[in-house]
Amino acid sequence: MDWFVILGPVFVLAVISLLGFAGCSFEGGSLPPDPPIPGTLTFRIRAVDTLDLDRVGFDLLDPNMVPMPIDAIGSLTTEPGFKVYQHVPASPAMGNWDVTAGVRATSGSPNTASVTKNDLLFPGDTTSWRADFLASGDPAAGALKVEFVDYVQV
Repeated sequence: MDWFVILGPVFVLAVISLLGFAGCSFEGGSLPPDPPIPGTLTFRIRAVDTLDLDRVGFDLLDPNMVPMPIDAIGSLTTEPGFKVYQHVPASPAMGNWDVTAGVRATSGSPNTASVTKNDLLFPGDTTSWRADFLASGDPAAGALKVEFVDYVQV
C-alpha cells in the first residue's frame, strides 16, 4: 500500500499528461518567410583620375529634415579613368532627400566645387537606388566642377 501512495500521483500525472495531447495532430509545414531585405540608398561621386582631391563629401538632408554632413568613403573600383567615392546611409528614411555633393582640390583656384540636387525620392521598400555625381575639370585653369548625373534604381 505504501507503494501505491507514493507512485499513485506520479501515475495519474503521466496519464493526464498523455491525455492532454488527445485529439491533437501535427502538420508539417514551412517556416515563415524571411523578412524582406530593405533597400539601400547610395550616394556616389566619380572623380576623373587627373583630379587631386583632398576632400570629397556630401551634405545630406533626409526626409525628416535631419542634416548629415558626410565625408565620402573612397572605394577604388575597376572603372578606368575614375576614382569613386561613396556613402551608403545605414537605415535610410523613406521620402525625399536633398543632397549636396562637393569636392575640394589640393591646389588651384577655385579649389572647391559643389552641386545640390533636391527631392531624390527614396521609396523605402526593397529597391535600391543610387545618386551619381561627376567631379571633373582643372582647378589650375579655374574649371573645377561637380555635376549631378543621374538617380537610378540599381
